[in-house]
Formats: sequence, structure tokens, C-alpha cells
Amino acid sequence: MQCNKCLVDKPTEMFNTTKVEGKIYFRKQCKECYGEYNRARAKAYRAKNEESTALARKEWKAKNPDKVKLYSKRSVWKLRGIDPDKAEAYLLAHHGKCDLCGLTEGRALAVDHCHKTGIIRGMLCTNCNTAIGLLKDDPDLMIKAANYVRANQKAELDEL
Repeated sequence: MQCNKCLVDKPTEMFNTTKVEGKIYFRKQCKECYGEYNRARAKAYRAKNEESTALARKEWKAKNPDKVKLYSKRSVWKLRGIDPDKAEAYLLAHHGKCDLCGLTEGRALAVDHCHKTGIIRGMLCTNCNTAIGLLKDDPDLMIKAANYVRANQKAELDEL
């Protein structure tokens, strides 16, 4: 079956179905193209009805604070290729303690993961996670940075 938008022949399971008076019909656009269409349509609706959609969103968030917190974390993890169930298990097991610096007070933990594989390495506070990211997840660069700081600490002590 050919999608009338992308013009690619695809198997029928790649098309949504609709039922009218007991008869099943395939949509003319594949699921991917139809999804793009729906996202664009929803975005246009939200732009046109900014006030009412903002109010509805605000009301829902006020009624569901636990869901808001859970959904936002889980969606960020999914976008980054991290299994949300594994990430939650790591969070619970770490009791708010950073794997690198060991600090707990007032620091939010981030799920540290390999950006290539999505495999979770551990839990880091925002500062440690940012530092590793700025050093491009490169162990050699991290060793160079540590050696640089050590060398300069020694020089500072010698000056005193």
C-alpha cells in the first residue's frame, strides 16, 4: 500500500485503520506521516488558542503534581534513550547521593549515561554530570584536567 504523502510503498500494518458502519478502512497516510500531520495540527491549534490551552494545562498540572513530576522525568529519559524503569530503580537505590562527589544536600541527581549506547552509568549531581559532559565524556581529557589541577595546586603550595 502506498502512502499518499511520502509516496512510499509500505505494508498495511504501517497504516492506521478506521471503522465506519462496521467496515474497516485504511488511512491514506502511513502512521509516520499521519503522526507528523497530527503533531503539526495540534501545534497550530495550541498557537491559535494559547490562553485556553495554557489554562487547561495549568489546571491539570495543579490537580496532578505527582504525575507532572513523573511524566517530565520519564519523558526526558526516553528522549535521551534511557530506560525510565531502570532510571527510577537507580534513583531509589542511590538515596540522593552522587556517585562521584558523594554529596547529597540540596543537589538534584541526574541519570548519567553513555550518549552512544544509552546505558546508565550511575547517578550524579548536576555539577558532576555537567563537568563530565563539558569534558566530552573523554576519560583521557578528564585525567589531563585532574593532572592540570594537581600540578597547579602543588605550584600554589610552593609559592606559600
